[in-house]
Amino acid sequence: MIVSLTGVTEVGAIPRGIGLERLRWDGSQIVDLLDLTTIWVKNEGGWFSLHAIQVPGSQAVAMAYGERFRLREVDGVISLYTQAEWDDAQAAELSARMDTQQLKAEAIDFILGLSYAAIDQHINTVFGGLTAAQKTSLKRLYKIVLFLGKSKLKGG
Repeated sequence: MIVSLTGVTEVGAIPRGIGLERLRWDGSQIVDLLDLTTIWVKNEGGWFSLHAIQVPGSQAVAMAYGERFRLREVDGVISLYTQAEWDDAQAAELSARMDTQQLKAEAIDFILGLSYAAIDQHINTVFGGLTAAQKTSLKRLYKIVLFLGKSKLKGG
């Protein structure tokens, strides 16, 4: 049962396969957001709430319930990414993830291939203006970081 300001309204059995998150009150009856072609959407500060009727701060968006993942707000206007925009964004995200995985693999190979002797040679070459004590201190720091990095990569 749903209680409204005018009394009690009998809802009846919830349809099979429909969760409560899809059901809304449209002012006269319970409706399934899946059946609507226009949904009132409100940005709740990082997520969107969906409504069957206008609520304060909501905007009408011509959309199907299944398109809710494509919602966006630009300059205060709530709308859907076009399918092409969504596909481009998904492709860019996938490309960025692949780039990140490639960089991670290269970094792992570099770290695992690095030796204490290579660190000594690098510091002696690049930091030639340092005193012997400064070079020793820097080498120790680099070697500690290398040890920790290799330990982490090898599960230690």
